[in-house]
Amino acid sequence: MIIITCTATIRPKILEATLKSFKELLFKDHPCRLIINIDPVGEAIDRKVLIELAHSYFNNMRFGLPLKAHFGRAFVWTWDMAMTFKDVEYLFHLEDDWQLQKEVDLQEMLSLMEKHEDLVGLRLSSKKTEDRAKQWNKFFPWNGEFFECPENMRGGLGMSGHPTLYKASFIKKIYQHLNPERNPEKQLHYTKAIATEVKKHRFGVFAKQNESAYIREIGEKWKIEKGIRKDGGNKAYFVNWKHV
Repeated sequence: MIIITCTATIRPKILEATLKSFKELLFKDHPCRLIINIDPVGEAIDRKVLIELAHSYFNNMRFGLPLKAHFGRAFVWTWDMAMTFKDVEYLFHLEDDWQLQKEVDLQEMLSLMEKHEDLVGLRLSSKKTEDRAKQWNKFFPWNGEFFECPENMRGGLGMSGHPTLYKASFIKKIYQHLNPERNPEKQLHYTKAIATEVKKHRFGVFAKQNESAYIREIGEKWKIEKGIRKDGGNKAYFVNWKHV
């Protein structure tokens, strides 16, 4: 069983574009369970609309509707909920503003994970690849099967908030070290207990050489139009939203 963990806000068109693309181009009929947290920030509509929308794509689902928006708590809640299910083998982390651009072979991703015991995370590429894959200002080399995060970069670049397939056995080792009051993505890099575990495992980008990007971020325009931004100075550390 794959459990999809999704943190969302009230922006139905964005959420639908994300869920529709991943359902039709990646998950298809594969057994999946969606766990989605919908924070109370965004458009002035009832969050039940988003629950119904999500249910139309993933019949097997759980949802959270907190009284206050907080990215850290939302993220940790979805992972915590996912780990309560005994049948979870993989966790696919999916924030609500990533659209899949083309078909992805899920079975190939799963086969790679099963083949390599120490490979615990494969994310989808947000950039065109060449003979190596650019990740922010660094590069992952092609190892013949996928673009692999170099061992010396695992602590800083092994994990990210991009759509990623993880082994549940690995997530179980690290998720309890996440502090819900802080930005979770930064903790994946810098919390000592998590970083120690991350460095023991392999991570990669799932794509072929010289291939166009699989995913694109689709939420930035909406935030500008609605006058909403990530609060707290450096957006990499944000947990709250702010109307401007």
